[in-house]
Order: sequence, then C-alpha cells, then structure tokens
Amino acid sequence: MSYVSNALFGVAFHEAGQAIVGRYFGLKPIKVEILADGSGKTDLVGVCGDLPLVDRIAIHCAGQASRTVFRCRSHTIRFSDDETEINRLVNGLTDDQILQVRNDGYRRAITIIKSNASEVKRLAWLLIQQRCLVGNTIDQPSSGGLLPEIKYAPNIASTF
Repeated sequence: MSYVSNALFGVAFHEAGQAIVGRYFGLKPIKVEILADGSGKTDLVGVCGDLPLVDRIAIHCAGQASRTVFRCRSHTIRFSDDETEINRLVNGLTDDQILQVRNDGYRRAITIIKSNASEVKRLAWLLIQQRCLVGNTIDQPSSGGLLPEIKYAPNIASTF
C-alpha cells in the first residue's frame, strides 16, 4: 500500500476525473499534470460547443465530482478556471435555471465518473507516481489488472 498526502491525492483524482469526463464527451486529453505549486492542470482538445449545456458544465464539474466519488478531501483552490467557464456558460440564465443546470451537470459528471471508476483510478495512480502524463499514457485503457491500493495519509507533508 502506498500513502500519499491529502493534497496530492485530491489533485490527482480531480485531474483524472476531468480527463475521463472530457474523453467521454469526445475531447482528447493531451496532458494531465500536478504542478510544482500543488495545483493541477488538464489540457483537453476538441470541440464541445455542440454539446448540450449540461454536458459542457459536467466537463467543468468533473474534478470536484471525482473528489466526491473517491472521497478525497478538497484541496484549497483559488477561484478556478472551471468556475469562471461555468459562470460564462450560465450567463443570462435566471438564478433558478443556473441552479438547475449546475446541479444537473454535477450529477452527470458523477454518473460518468462512477461508470468509469477504474479508469479514473488508473489515471490518478499514474499521476501520483509520475506527476505528468501525456499522449498515449492517458489514452491506454485499463488492462483490468489490479491497481495498487492507495490511501491518503493525514498529516504527511506534501512532496511539492
């Protein structure tokens, strides 16, 4: 069993969830990484403008949804690019519509992550080990083999 810090664990599952949900909607994750400052970044390429609003929001909610599904403690984050993009997408809707579409997008992301849990775990584990994944490493599906058990370890200093 490997122990990793809460922060690293959360960031890895956040970014892995974003990559998998993006791929579900036809986007290609080209780079997923944990940055030196402890934040994460997932680069997706493709066109999502034709997707329904709920699905576009699901892509931006995927990181938080993944942390929820895998019971990761939320890391301290600044106002994220995802939040900025969600606010842009819902601009012009009523408060009730915004709440509805955000909740629907979040639930959609949760459903996709749960149905692809083994892939999210595989990517998160690789990200914890390597800190940066590019190209084929991201795209390789799980071989169905056993993944190492990973648990977060409270009170372990971050390695960044």
